Amino acid sequence: MADIPYSTLTSRVQVEVPFCPDFVIEDRIAETAMEFFKDTKSWRIDLDLSPSAKNIGDYDIDVNNRKAICDILWVNYLDAPLQPMTEQQLYKLDSAWRNTAGTPKYFTRLTPDTFTIYPKPSQSVSNSLSARVAVYPTINTPAMDGPTLNDNYSAIVIGALGRLWLMAGKEWYNPDLGMAALQKFEQEVHEEKQRVIDGFTRIVRTVKYGGI
Repeated sequence: MADIPYSTLTSRVQVEVPFCPDFVIEDRIAETAMEFFKDTKSWRIDLDLSPSAKNIGDYDIDVNNRKAICDILWVNYLDAPLQPMTEQQLYKLDSAWRNTAGTPKYFTRLTPDTFTIYPKPSQSVSNSLSARVAVYPTINTPAMDGPTLNDNYSAIVIGALGRLWLMAGKEWYNPDLGMAALQKFEQEVHEEKQRVIDGFTRIVRTVKYGGI
């Protein structure tokens, strides 16, 4: 499915905030979507990264300019998972880790869109690196992935309404509704985080009965 513009949600929100300009609504929708997916880490994509190059440890992650990375969930080298480590941990393991070559075993995130692998590869190998990352829409994004937005529609709408109702001095200002809406939004965030923990699979709860 193609991306869905935030503007398609405007009329659904505006009915609750009469006189609010469209651009203000769309700004609050964008802010809410950004916060929701940064907090929940529920929007996930798989990436085939550039081939590993001999004596090169640093690699870019490109998710296009309408998304940003909030977490690197895993990195594989030749289908073997690399263990995540911090730079401090790598320095303790090997004070010369930036120059050590061999078979990669670890990775660490350097910047929002780059990571390094250690040891750096001792040979160039095509199709060797793959990763899964959690992403969020950037603040200036006018649209986002259709299925992902549809799946979280109610959370985005109620979060945007909460922000709008708490805009003091505006005709639509309503602090009681605003606080209630943001509480509901936080509940939606909590439930989505649990879905992530459960692997987006519905868990069937069972009760053991020992009998008489």
